[in-house]
Amino acid sequence: MKLTRKTEKLILTKKDSVNARYINAAQSVYIVGRKLYCKKWTGHRTLKDVSPRIKEMLKSQGYKFTTGNDAPKGGVEGDFIKVSKIAMAFLRGIRNLKN
Repeated sequence: MKLTRKTEKLILTKKDSVNARYINAAQSVYIVGRKLYCKKWTGHRTLKDVSPRIKEMLKSQGYKFTTGNDAPKGGVEGDFIKVSKIAMAFLRGIRNLKN
């Protein structure tokens, strides 16, 4: 996987390995087709949202994306990020790395 300089500065540690925060963010995303669902309720009142990290990675690589919500009543779990096939391959590469 080819990383841009911005992405290298963003996600690589001093030892040239990918920061665990970004690996965990990519692994916690629910993928349906080309849509990424980044928000999930854990417990009773805690919302886990990794969309800022996912958007940072996509922007640093220069990939374009769109956001939307497809929940019937507009709930936060329906928020999604729609990406291209190339961007999806990039995220899957990050997702498959070991912490």
